Amino acid sequence: MSQRYERAHQSIAEQIELLERRGMDLSGVNATELLTRVGYFRLSGYWHPFRDLTPCPAGGNGSAPRFLPGTTLRQIESIYEFDRELRFRVFDAIETIESALRFQLGYHLGRIGVFAHRDPRNFANGFVEAAGPRSHMHVLRRIDAAEARSHEDFVTHFRRKYGGPLPVWMAPEIMSFGELIRLYQGLNTSLRNTIAAEFGIRNAAQVGDGATLATWLNHLRTVRNVCAHHSRLWNRALTTPIGLPRQIPALMHLTEARARSRIYATITILRFMLATIKPASTWAEHITAFVVERTRASSLDISTLGFPVAWSTQPIWATSFVREHAEITEHDELLGRLPSVSRSAVRTLLFPRNNPSTQKSRIRALMIQGKLLSLPIGAQRAFPTFQFVAGSSLFQDRVFSINLELIGQTVSTDERERRSWVAARWWVTPGRYGETPLEALAAKTLRAVPWSEFPRPSAGR
Repeated sequence: MSQRYERAHQSIAEQIELLERRGMDLSGVNATELLTRVGYFRLSGYWHPFRDLTPCPAGGNGSAPRFLPGTTLRQIESIYEFDRELRFRVFDAIETIESALRFQLGYHLGRIGVFAHRDPRNFANGFVEAAGPRSHMHVLRRIDAAEARSHEDFVTHFRRKYGGPLPVWMAPEIMSFGELIRLYQGLNTSLRNTIAAEFGIRNAAQVGDGATLATWLNHLRTVRNVCAHHSRLWNRALTTPIGLPRQIPALMHLTEARARSRIYATITILRFMLATIKPASTWAEHITAFVVERTRASSLDISTLGFPVAWSTQPIWATSFVREHAEITEHDELLGRLPSVSRSAVRTLLFPRNNPSTQKSRIRALMIQGKLLSLPIGAQRAFPTFQFVAGSSLFQDRVFSINLELIGQTVSTDERERRSWVAARWWVTPGRYGETPLEALAAKTLRAVPWSEFPRPSAGR
């Protein structure tokens, strides 16, 4: 049975007396000013970990209402100011993600139609057929209400000139972050995955992972609300889950429970997303330096924010991560554009009558000669299918001869792999007339010596 709350109101002077009686050192701080400006209750979240939980001498069930020896109000104020600045910095990064999401929704839906966000065919059946605040109809009503009350210049101009609802590339600008996320979560799988790929989030098949991005956005919405309402981030458990796809090794260390449930996880996924959408950003370097400096200054254990032991040695915090991530993202994008098969499938396809040992040696010979394009995916390799004649065990002679020109025979495996990625990019890059070599191959217009129409890449040899 719940107890009746009977604590009485306390004046600022009484609050100061209570803190002193419980063992907090108030020297060096204007306690009256701090308690008046911030408030006893809000500050209590910061001194909560400094309570002395030694059992009462009388054997009571509660804890002694005292602070640990050496606890000072100056330190509590320092932690509070650190947390306040931390919120500003985290909010800044989330704002960048939010702006990018507004663009991506408007851009990709806009490619379908001017009012594609209102067309139920672009959304999952469950979202369209649902009732309540998580439905397509509810989101549209919220958008209509936002348009009706908006006094933004672009809305006023559009309303005066055209009347009707805003087009899809304008509507996201007046939507809340929560509405943007609901609209994204309701998209059909193909559109969700396309937008996820724009943020560098892909699954093992190198297709955008919309389900994972949906969990990240939901988590960022929770953190954004904490920041916007000036609530505490330091030492806070963030229970909104974050999906962690196995094919992103840089995030695998977040499987540790504490790292995943504190602000460290948020900072880490923001680092990952910014590396894709804003590679020149120095936000990650600045916020980690800030956290290290301020936790030391406040005598705090950095693990209270979820930072694991040896966190700085994780690949995602390396200075080379952005460059390497950009390269990985480009490779993922290429693999997404080039349907491929495995090495075993190629062996069976090209040399069905040979034994496995002979198949392996013949495939290896074609790769070393630079004729057969293969792209490394970890320990595996992907072989783009355009190199083979559909429905047969034949390979495209023209493709092999062009690959030989692009890749050539190399001694170094690393060099061959580098040239292979360059060759893959060449096959999907439009030439002088807007057509890619791959499209020309499909149309049977690709010349045996195509360099006049499709210039040879300078980095390819």
